Amino acid sequence: MDRAASAVRQALYARAFDPRTRVADRAAIRAVTNVAIGVGAATAALVLQADSRWLFQAAIVANAVSFLGVVALLPGIAIREPAGGSAAGISAAEVPDQSASLAAPGSPEARPPAKIRVARSYQAVSALNAVMTLQFAFFDIGLPLWLLQDTRAPRFMVSGMLILNTVLVVLFQVRVARGVTGIAAATRATWLGALTLAGACVVTACAKGLSPVAAVAVLLLAGVLLSAGEVLTQAGSWTLRYDLADDRAVGAYQGVFNAGTAAGQMAGPLVVTQTAIRHGLAGWTELGAAFALAGFAMVPVARRADAARS
Repeated sequence: MDRAASAVRQALYARAFDPRTRVADRAAIRAVTNVAIGVGAATAALVLQADSRWLFQAAIVANAVSFLGVVALLPGIAIREPAGGSAAGISAAEVPDQSASLAAPGSPEARPPAKIRVARSYQAVSALNAVMTLQFAFFDIGLPLWLLQDTRAPRFMVSGMLILNTVLVVLFQVRVARGVTGIAAATRATWLGALTLAGACVVTACAKGLSPVAAVAVLLLAGVLLSAGEVLTQAGSWTLRYDLADDRAVGAYQGVFNAGTAAGQMAGPLVVTQTAIRHGLAGWTELGAAFALAGFAMVPVARRADAARS
């Protein structure tokens, strides 16, 4: 359900945002989201410290109720009307003659095919982005397990790393996204981010065996690198997912991209624990190499997808 909702949100972003500012708008949403994550992390820390069953239940229920507030806001969102017809989403199967198209009415480009087939080059971009999503398992699972089991850093650093990440994303995500316009800039941001994530893997591994103070310093550096990689790769992926998609089938293309993201998130915990956590430095190096290779591969694959689209 979460992945399905995400695909719908991405299609909504594509229709609600001006294409000229869409990536920057998406970055603003991510910045606001991270502010909320920071508030939630602080609140959760208090709930965990209290260690009360009814507070645990109240936190879960409050989170669920918050979604009703989102539902109440949806009708007020203005949808951009494309030039060729209505702004309704297009399914991955049959596409009506009045589909949403940005081409001029009556032109050949305004007439969508009878069925939508997502380009293989776009699927390849989605698959490489799935590798990039392993960074979230790195942060959510690999880093806390490594910190608690294999370093002498204090336990509160688990929450400290999350707060550091949210602060850095809030401060820099919008700024970085503003400079990522076009396929060339998106691929550059992606491979730079991938290299930064690879560096974060190696730095994280180096925290083992150090004194508590030194381990904290090394993990903070890893957190900065991880946050920088996240900001860069996310900005790049937003541009690629929108600019390489067929505007006549936004929903179908965003669904494919989200399927790759879901696959990466599903495999992430297993990949991270079976590499980094199980094999130490060698495993962290393998994980870093996966990021680096996917980042470099994104450059020719995205270019091919762009050429096929044009």
